[in-house]
Amino acid sequence: MLSLRPQQKIVEKILQTKTGAFVRAQFLLTEYQGRIHVKLISAEAISEQEAQAFSAPIPQALPLPVSLTTFERVLEHGEVIVSTFTDFSFFTSQPTRAPSF
Repeated sequence: MLSLRPQQKIVEKILQTKTGAFVRAQFLLTEYQGRIHVKLISAEAISEQEAQAFSAPIPQALPLPVSLTTFERVLEHGEVIVSTFTDFSFFTSQPTRAPSF
């Protein structure tokens, strides 16, 4: 029998409190039975200079410009489209296998 172990990961995040102070918080993220559980492990106050050192990195590359594609209209309004389907039997529904309540 297979026993499932919960997947765990420790995540560190810099947060700012309502008073404006910066805090380094560590969380334990656990995925168990398809659900994610979060638990605060520790929190410590840090200076503003330390918080700015841990800010998100500036991207080193910019995205390339995307050229727009133009489409040419093939059919005019009122033209007849000939379908290869002559029998529409594929639209009939299949009966259910078990009774549905």
